[in-house]
Amino acid sequence: MSRTTYLRSITLLALLGILLGSIWQVNHPTRSIAHAANRTASQVCFAEVKWNNAANLRIGPSTNYGIEKVAVSGFQMRVLGQDDDGEWFQVEAGNPLNFIGWVWWENVNLYGKCTNLPDTGENLNIESAPAAPEDVELPAFAQGIDFTDEDQIFKLNDGMLYVRYEHEVDEKNTLQAHVLIADLNNPNVDVGVHLGAVPDSTATLVSDMVKEAGAFVAINGDFYGGNYMPQGLTVIDGELVIAPKHRATFAITENHNVYIGYFTESWTWPATVIAETGSIIPLQLANLPCDPAWLCVYTDHMRRLLVKWGYDGTRVLLSPEFEVLDIVVDRFMEIPDGHYVLRAGTFTDAGKWLKENVEIGDTLQVNLETHPDWRNYENAISGGPIFVKNGRFRQDCDPNVSEARRVCEEFDDRFREAHYFDVHIPRSAVGYNRDNKTLILVMVEGYELGAGITQEELADLMIRYGAQTAMEFDGGGSSSLWIDRGFVNDFGYDGERRVSNALMLYWNE
Repeated sequence: MSRTTYLRSITLLALLGILLGSIWQVNHPTRSIAHAANRTASQVCFAEVKWNNAANLRIGPSTNYGIEKVAVSGFQMRVLGQDDDGEWFQVEAGNPLNFIGWVWWENVNLYGKCTNLPDTGENLNIESAPAAPEDVELPAFAQGIDFTDEDQIFKLNDGMLYVRYEHEVDEKNTLQAHVLIADLNNPNVDVGVHLGAVPDSTATLVSDMVKEAGAFVAINGDFYGGNYMPQGLTVIDGELVIAPKHRATFAITENHNVYIGYFTESWTWPATVIAETGSIIPLQLANLPCDPAWLCVYTDHMRRLLVKWGYDGTRVLLSPEFEVLDIVVDRFMEIPDGHYVLRAGTFTDAGKWLKENVEIGDTLQVNLETHPDWRNYENAISGGPIFVKNGRFRQDCDPNVSEARRVCEEFDDRFREAHYFDVHIPRSAVGYNRDNKTLILVMVEGYELGAGITQEELADLMIRYGAQTAMEFDGGGSSSLWIDRGFVNDFGYDGERRVSNALMLYWNE
C-alpha cells in the first residue's frame, strides 16, 4: 500500500465515523509549526506521528481512557510532558484539532529539546496550556552557519544542535533532512564507535546499540559483508577491529582531532608477518571472510572461529605479544581477550608458509601497518565515498576526469551506478568544519518517505552547515539517526534495518 493510498483509507474511515456520530477526528499532516529565526534556537519538544501510523489522542495516559481525536501520519504536536513511565506523552495538537491529549510513544517520533520532560498527570485543556519555552541564542560554535527559513533549529544542550530541514521539491515530494551539529571543544561531548555485528550470526539494530552503549546520538555506520562485520577500517577504544580498504574513513583522536581520508592506497593494508626464520608473508585481512590462499588475522572481537569444512585450514593462536601458543588444523578455536589467530588454507602457499616457518613457542613479528597509523586514533569508522573536500563537492570516480587524475574508492561499478551521480536515495553522512572542531551528522529520508537526495545535493547541504570535508555512510534503508529519546527519522515499509556498527555521540554532563 502506498502512503497516499494509506492516508486516503484513514480519511475515508474517519468520515464514516463522523457520519455515524463518532467523536473521532482525522487531520492530514500539517507543517504549520513556526521555524526558528536565524540566530535563535527552540527549546520545544515535538512529537510527529509516524509515517505509516495514525495516533489516537486520549484523555488520559492509558488505553483505559477514551479516544477524543485521531491524528494521521506527519501531524506534529508540541509535547507538554509524560507519564511516570515515559510511555505516554501529553501533547498539544494545534489547528485544526485544538486539543490536548495523550499519545502512546510507539506511534510518534520525538524531536527537539526532549530531555527531562516533566511528569504530568493533570489533564489540561487548550485554553490552559502552558506557554512554549522561549527561544535561546545560538551557541558560539553555530554562529557562522548559514541557516535558512527552512531550518527548524533546536538547542539540545550546550554542545549540540539539532536542525530539521524541510524543502518542498515539487507538489508530491518534500526533501527532509535531519542534522546534528556538535561542538568537539565542549568537554561534555564525546565520540565513539560501537560494534553491533555478531560475527557469522547477525547485524544489529541501531536502537539496540544505543541502549547497550547509553549514547545520546547515533548514526548508522559502515557497509557489512558476508560475516556481518564492517567492511572498512574500524577502531574502537584504541583496538583494531577491521583492517582498512581504500575507502573513506572517519577517525578521531582522544583529544578530538578528527580526520576523514584513507589509511591505505591499496585494496588492503601493507601488513606483514615475519617468522623467526626471517621469512616474510603479507597479512591480507582482519576479522573478515578470507580466501584460503591468503594469510588473515582474527582478534577477540570474533570471539571464536567456527569449523567450516574445506575452508578453515591451519590456525595459529598468538598471545598479546605474538607468541605462538597453539597450532591446529580444521578445528574450532576460542580467541581469548587480547589474543590473535592467524589462519590460512592448509594446502595453499600461505598454509605451507605457516607449516614451514612457525612453531609453538616462537614469537612472530606481526606488523599491523596503515598510513596514517591507526594507533594514533582512539576510534575509526569507515563507509564512503568522500564527497566534500576543501569545502567543495567531489565526485568519486568522476567519469568526466581523465583516468590519470581520477580518484576511485574501492567500490565496483554496480555499486556506483546504484549510489552515485543522479541517484536519489536516503543518505547518511559525517563531516567537520574548517577548524576540525565542529562535527556535522546528516541523515536524509527517502523511498516511501520523501524525495531522497543525490550526492551533489547532499554536498550542498553539508557545505551550508559548515562542512569542509565529508563522507557518506551506508545509505538507503540503513540510513538512521537517533537523538536522545529515539529516531528523528521515519522508516519505510521494512522498518529499522540491522547494520554492523554506528558512530555515537555522548553527552556527559
